[in-house]
Amino acid sequence: MGGGQQGGMKGGWVRWAGEGGGARGGGGGEGGESGGEERFEPPTGWEGFSFKVEVRRYERFLIERALKEAGGVVTRAAQLLGFKHHYSLIVLLNKRHKNLLHARSPVVPRKRSVIRAAAPPRVAEKPERVVTILHVEDNKVVADALRETLQLEGWKVENCADGAEARRKLAGVARYDLLLLDNDLPGVSGLELARVARRLPHRRRTPIIMLSASDCEPEAWRAGVNAFLRKPNDVLRVADVVARLVGQKN
Repeated sequence: MGGGQQGGMKGGWVRWAGEGGGARGGGGGEGGESGGEERFEPPTGWEGFSFKVEVRRYERFLIERALKEAGGVVTRAAQLLGFKHHYSLIVLLNKRHKNLLHARSPVVPRKRSVIRAAAPPRVAEKPERVVTILHVEDNKVVADALRETLQLEGWKVENCADGAEARRKLAGVARYDLLLLDNDLPGVSGLELARVARRLPHRRRTPIIMLSASDCEPEAWRAGVNAFLRKPNDVLRVADVVARLVGQKN
C-alpha cells in the first residue's frame, strides 16, 4: 500500500461484493456490471499514507460511479454529485481525472425531420454570464486552494499577488463581479484597495470580501467591505458568502 498509486482503483481498495458475499478488486469497469455492490474501501494502515491521494481516489470513485449511473451524461452526473453547475464536473474531469473522460457520452447531433413543421417563434435567451472574481492574495497556497474551490462552483477566478498590481486592475475596465481581498499585501494593503474601489464609479457597487488574518475588522467595515472573514477559520465559508453577495447583486 502506498500513497503514490495515483490510479486510485488498484490494490483492492475498490471492490465489488458479489451475491455470494465474495469480493474482488476492480477498476470501475467489468466488476460493477456483474450484479455486485460497488463500494470504496479505505486503506487499512498508515504506512506511506497520503491524505491528498486518498481524497482524490475517493473523488474519482464517486465521479466514475455518477457517470456510470447517469449513462455518461455530464449534466445528469453533476446533479447526482450535488454540483450547482455541470461546469464544475467538467473542470474536475479536464484537470484531475482525464482518465474518466472516456466515460462521458459523446454529443450526438439531432437528426432533422424530413417534414418541416412550423416552428413557434423563438425568443432569444440571454446567455448566462459567468461570475468573475478578482482574488488578491500573496500566499500561493491559499490562492490556489480558493481558486480551485471557487472554480468548482462554476465561477471564474483571476488571481493577483501584488497590491499595486491589483490597484491597476481596479482602475482598468475589466469586469469583476466580486473582489476577494487579503489585507497584508506587498505594495498596497487590502484596506486601501477597498477604499480605492469605493472611490471608483465602476467599482462602487462591487461586493468586497476581506479574508485576512489581520486584526483589522473595524477598519475593513469603514473601508466599505461587504463581508469580513478571518483566516484560517473562515476559509470554508468563502464560497457561501460569495454566492450570497453575488446573488444579492444580481
